[in-house]
Amino acid sequence: MQHPQRFTLDLLNVILGEGMSSRLFLEVRDKLGLAYNIHSYLDHFQDSGALTVYAGVHPKKLEIGITAILEQLTGLKERSPRKNSIKPRNCPKDGFYCAWKDSRSVAGWVGGQGNSERQHYGCGRSGRVIDKVTAEDMCKLAKELLIGTNCVCQWSGRSNPRTTWKNC
Repeated sequence: MQHPQRFTLDLLNVILGEGMSSRLFLEVRDKLGLAYNIHSYLDHFQDSGALTVYAGVHPKKLEIGITAILEQLTGLKERSPRKNSIKPRNCPKDGFYCAWKDSRSVAGWVGGQGNSERQHYGCGRSGRVIDKVTAEDMCKLAKELLIGTNCVCQWSGRSNPRTTWKNC
């Protein structure tokens, strides 16, 4: 929760799986048609956290679906967002700000900080920190965090995949 790169991770998550313009949604759902629902989210804790990807995938498409998701995670390490795609209208940072559109989201975010942070970041201060994050910062952080020993794959339902996936 207090890690200096938490806002970089928040933006990385927006690019990966928050909303209909995210990499997961565009590739796994729209282009490949493998998931009826797909998104990612973060859990920030005092001394740990999690980046989670959720995908509603038909059991017959599970193996190819997991492979496609792992490719998107790998892609975060290999290619940062194109600079020409980061414009005020469709900037990934806007996706982060969009989470603050309603008062319930703002209250949840502020309350979460109040419960778990020594240093409170208001929306304005957070916005200034977020504005300083670069595409290179996000790519570097992905390389640091998305390593095989940190990745766990779980599924539920009536499927028993035969594939063993390489660590992301």
